[in-house]
Amino acid sequence: VQLPGAGHEDAVAVCLEAAECAGARPATAMAALLEGFVANPPSGVTRLMALRNVLVRPFGLRTSPLGCPASSLLSDEAPGRFAGRFPVLADRASADGDCVEVVLGADDRHLAFRTCIRVEALPGGGLRCAMATRVRTRNRFGRFYLAMIRRVHMAYIAPAMLQLAVDHAVRALGVGAA
Repeated sequence: VQLPGAGHEDAVAVCLEAAECAGARPATAMAALLEGFVANPPSGVTRLMALRNVLVRPFGLRTSPLGCPASSLLSDEAPGRFAGRFPVLADRASADGDCVEVVLGADDRHLAFRTCIRVEALPGGGLRCAMATRVRTRNRFGRFYLAMIRRVHMAYIAPAMLQLAVDHAVRALGVGAA
């Protein structure tokens, strides 16, 4: 994940069995996963973000209905697009297509964050979907803000967002259906 000098890092992953993937390739799964972040956010994260937006609006900070790990998916300012649709800061794929990564992120007055979403093929046909986030604070308010949200981000926001995005991807790809 980009952003040298980050003061916070966390990561979470979800592995899918071959039967759940039904041959889906990482790039196809990535597109469905990114759609899942936008279309299927956890209701608890949505409520927390609404509260956060009310609290930070007077300070002139960015607001978004999505949790920070994926909020830049709603931006029109990203330099690139994954699958011609999803705004990303960067993307790359292995030569064999068995691993695909995208970098999301945004900069604000109090902090900058980067989130790397990775989908990789596993031996036996499964997929591993991972999300790693780095945050670099820019000032005293950023350090305070990060201290306030760090635990809930690691324990709830990141895992819930990834799990529901994976659930959406599995449904969207039509895998796991009888």
